[in-house]
Amino acid sequence: MADKNIMLNAFLTRIEHLEGDDECLEPIKPTLTALSNEVLSHTDTPDTAFLLSRFEHCMHEINAFEDSIETVERESILEFLYALGDAVGLPSDDDYLEAWRGDW
Repeated sequence: MADKNIMLNAFLTRIEHLEGDDECLEPIKPTLTALSNEVLSHTDTPDTAFLLSRFEHCMHEINAFEDSIETVERESILEFLYALGDAVGLPSDDDYLEAWRGDW
């Protein structure tokens, strides 16, 4: 359990240090926090379908802010999400997030 807490704290800290415009990122951070809490609680028995469904849900929520997301924010958010996916066992060589990303 301590390892999960350490990992969660590391990802929560990473959310607070995303690169880009704070005005753009602040409304997105709660979505990233919720995803981190949810998927990191399932690291003992990773279920790829469940994990992918949670990442898909997160991407759809982020898409609501696509008008304010610029290159710096996009790269920062996607880097964070792929690192989180890698931490929970999703394939790092797959661009699974692109299937759900809007025009940002």
